[in-house]
Amino acid sequence: MSPQPQTAVGAPLSRVDGRLKVTGRADYAADHTPEGVVYAVVVGSSVGLGRITGVDTAVALAAIADLSERVGNYIDLVIEGLIDIYETERRRWNSRTGAARAAQIRLVLESEGLGEDAAESLLGWSLGGWHQAAVVWLPPDIRPRCRPARACWPRFPAAEHR
Repeated sequence: MSPQPQTAVGAPLSRVDGRLKVTGRADYAADHTPEGVVYAVVVGSSVGLGRITGVDTAVALAAIADLSERVGNYIDLVIEGLIDIYETERRRWNSRTGAARAAQIRLVLESEGLGEDAAESLLGWSLGGWHQAAVVWLPPDIRPRCRPARACWPRFPAAEHR
């Protein structure tokens, strides 16, 4: 087995942000101050070899209460963002007609040699995660009693996860 050539070591790399940096127009993380950032500071003693004779816990408890409220607000903000993303994806998925969705799925299933990227592009959905589905094959002469097919869901027995 021969060693692989080291192409990245010593090779010149283009710095796309180089011009911005040398002209002073580059955007750095320190230039941004997100809302609600909490900073911690270590405070040293102002008295050498002093002794602590008492601690006022009211200030510490107020700081903890404030921090707890900020963390709770941040968690709420993140959850609201996730809910917005979920609802957007759900609306996008539901906006497709059943016939168009069935045609896209049929095209993916019938195409031999179709790569995962191409299938994801056709379906508009990531295939890289866990998905649940119910597939019911009916003979052509049998018509479901309920239209649309979503109305039939209560009639299916609960699926068991094994």
